[in-house]
Amino acid sequence: MLAVKKSRQLFDLGDVNTANVLQLRVLNTATLPVRYSDKFYRELLENYTNKYMKYAFWNGFVVGGICARVENDADSNYGPDAKDQHDTDDNGKSSDKSIVNKKGRSRLYIMTLNVLAPYRRYGIGEYYYSEVIDLSFIPFL
Repeated sequence: MLAVKKSRQLFDLGDVNTANVLQLRVLNTATLPVRYSDKFYRELLENYTNKYMKYAFWNGFVVGGICARVENDADSNYGPDAKDQHDTDDNGKSSDKSIVNKKGRSRLYIMTLNVLAPYRRYGIGEYYYSEVIDLSFIPFL
């Protein structure tokens, strides 16, 4: 865990993992207007690295979180770098999996970013937002 001093207050950052993923569900339910399914939380743990999934702890209690993933532009069919054409399979049907990014770039997709209301003026969200952004640029330097 990384201790962070911000505005004379101390909070810690920690990773989301199988032991504490239920805390993420409670946090999301308390702060976001949408309800995520069991599948969402299962896929977080199975498919994504916890490098981009962090909690903010205040005196040992979870008060915020961020979940993000790095995806290739080729994973989506929108944006200025996606080709307008899709490859076709043997039957002439278009295949969404064949969209190719012209420039080979990746992007950081932030799935959730939240802080409990009483802790929103302490710079917690700003800090772990910038931390995840900084981590996403490291492989490209």
